[in-house]
Amino acid sequence: MRLNPALFLRYRRNAQNFMQSPYQPYDFPCGGAVPYRREVEWKAVWWKRFWHFLSIKGTALRKCVNPALLVGSLAALWAWIETVYFSNPDHNPGNVAALEHFRKHMAGIAALHNHLITPATFVVMFSLNEALNRWQTTLSTMWSMQDPIQTVGFMLGSGFARAPMSARPFAFRFYRYLNVVHVLTYAPHAESLSTFELDDLVACNLLTPTEASHLSREGLHTDGQRRRVLAWIWDVLQDCVEKGVHKRNFGRIEKQLTTIREMGGSMGSEFGRDLPFSWAQCTELISLLVVGLAPFAFSHNMRVEGDQFQIWPALGSMVFAFFFFGMLEMIKTVTHAWDGKLDDFNPMSMLIETEQALFIAFTETMVIDSMKEVAMDNSDGSEAFVGASKGEKGKAAADGLEAKAGDKAPEEKA
Repeated sequence: MRLNPALFLRYRRNAQNFMQSPYQPYDFPCGGAVPYRREVEWKAVWWKRFWHFLSIKGTALRKCVNPALLVGSLAALWAWIETVYFSNPDHNPGNVAALEHFRKHMAGIAALHNHLITPATFVVMFSLNEALNRWQTTLSTMWSMQDPIQTVGFMLGSGFARAPMSARPFAFRFYRYLNVVHVLTYAPHAESLSTFELDDLVACNLLTPTEASHLSREGLHTDGQRRRVLAWIWDVLQDCVEKGVHKRNFGRIEKQLTTIREMGGSMGSEFGRDLPFSWAQCTELISLLVVGLAPFAFSHNMRVEGDQFQIWPALGSMVFAFFFFGMLEMIKTVTHAWDGKLDDFNPMSMLIETEQALFIAFTETMVIDSMKEVAMDNSDGSEAFVGASKGEKGKAAADGLEAKAGDKAPEEKA
């Protein structure tokens, strides 16, 4: 069976790695440290940061260069037309009147443009603020999702370390189910999991064929499948408690599993929390309107009398369009944060990091007992101080007894 190209689904989890000591870790990609987004050297010297504008593809600013150049070219062309056809009336009174009439119309366009700049800037910046807030909240939710999963793993691992070996299959089942819950959280949203199927989890040995067949019943959406696996986790936990495992930490595990359910639901809610469509239409419409009026308004306001080639209207229009198109493109970029773009999140980072933490949690506690036995080659030196402290206490107690005996002797003589 061919493995899915997603990093998390490229390697198979074998029970032998998990059940028999010494526990050999799986071949985690990048050693388990996959960046959650593309790494860019933002703290480099200024010329390297400036070079990023030219070297890094896919940024919002790079996508705005062509539209800005188009608007600037339109402004240069219109300014040139004004200069050639309207600035030489040939001292004809009729041409002078027509020119003055034309200038009044251009002044009206410039005034309208000035009135629209303030509301357009407010609308665009408000939408960008909402989009960036959603982007940051989504990232925080991703971290909040992996934290309780890892916490449950460490508590379960500690409990299985004190349980008989016959309970070890329950540990591997917890390990598989927690990873399945995690990957099903991102499956409906992430571009890197767009080809994901339950058969991929079977190929990785995170699900058995019977479990995958049961999950796919009734055409459940991935959110419903995630909730069904959470129910399996609760059932396995109850089986363990009946066998005397995890009784001490049952309340804490219960609280963390509830958090996992809440964060899984919040992930879908954050992904679906978008600006109203009508507001998005208003944002784009008013931005296109002020950018479209910019070449004509700037040709009127920034014209240099006597120059045939007008530089400032073209330059001003290009900068103005670059700003507004940049804000619009930024809104679109951060709104869909799992499409594989430069500023998008990589859920493989959270999935692989969390799985590695779970593997350590479930296996390290099984071999840590051998490190608790103090030997000459396994001592940090603290035991020597404990022994010395006991010796000093014993000597002090002996001195105290001698002193008491010395005090009693004169009394007996008297």
